[in-house]
Amino acid sequence: MDPFLAKHELMDSPGKLENLMVEAGFHNPTAEVLNWSDHPTLNEFIDRHSALSRRLALLDRLRREAFLINVRERLQPLPYDSFLDASEVIMATASAPL
Repeated sequence: MDPFLAKHELMDSPGKLENLMVEAGFHNPTAEVLNWSDHPTLNEFIDRHSALSRRLALLDRLRREAFLINVRERLQPLPYDSFLDASEVIMATASAPL
């Protein structure tokens, strides 16, 4: 199975992440939910998403460039706040085993 598509348990709570860290051998884990936001520009948004696209990477250079031009033209009219990502993340710290 492609590791990119592997179905792993979601780490969607501080307790789950702390347990995973203990199972991995870390000591004194603490995890908490924090507010997080990111507000990329249009170009940053396109660059990030296109860098992560496995299908886009399969296109030859000319088709990829044409596709990205089309994406940029379609997203250009959107207001800046359309690219705001405000959510919560789980942050964790722990001590590494000696």
